[in-house]
Amino acid sequence: MVGIPSSSIISIWEIGMQYFRTRLESRADIQAALILGILSAIESDRMGQSIDEYAIKRLLRMLISLGLYHTKFEEPFLIDTERFFIKEGQVMIESCDPADFLIHTERRIAEAIDMTNKYLDASTKHSLLSRVESCLIVPHVNQIVDKGFIPLIDADRIADLRRMYVLFDRVGSADCVKIGWMDYMKKAGEDLMREKEKNL
Repeated sequence: MVGIPSSSIISIWEIGMQYFRTRLESRADIQAALILGILSAIESDRMGQSIDEYAIKRLLRMLISLGLYHTKFEEPFLIDTERFFIKEGQVMIESCDPADFLIHTERRIAEAIDMTNKYLDASTKHSLLSRVESCLIVPHVNQIVDKGFIPLIDADRIADLRRMYVLFDRVGSADCVKIGWMDYMKKAGEDLMREKEKNL
């Protein structure tokens, strides 16, 4: 009797997963409720509220096993990320000084990395960080430089200036810091020359 090649045998696990995926995809209401529930928990996590990280991780691992993580969860998650941080960035840039805004942005980036390590799939990390940076840093570069660069130099706040450079460099805007520094030095030189001329 000729045996059946093992490669052609579908395991009970695979049959079960295929059946579960078919059933889940046939119930759009359950699928939507599942995704919305996960997104709501993640937003609570971002707001500093306690969530069941293990449960979220298990649900996302289930979606990965079903082949639904990237098609059903990741894109809504990234869209929700943009919504959250666009709103937060607009509020914070108006309500806090540039140094505090940069500290907050640095913390949000660290939280995104931590979120990936705790329950998101590793493949989401790059896209998530890109969304956080594009929403919290890119739209506010000029305003941060205009409001914060000279006060930070005058106060000799080296750590804050370094943070500004590092964060701007993440989005290809480090030249704004260089230009700001050159303009500052040029103005300082001109002021010094005028002062010397007055004393002649």
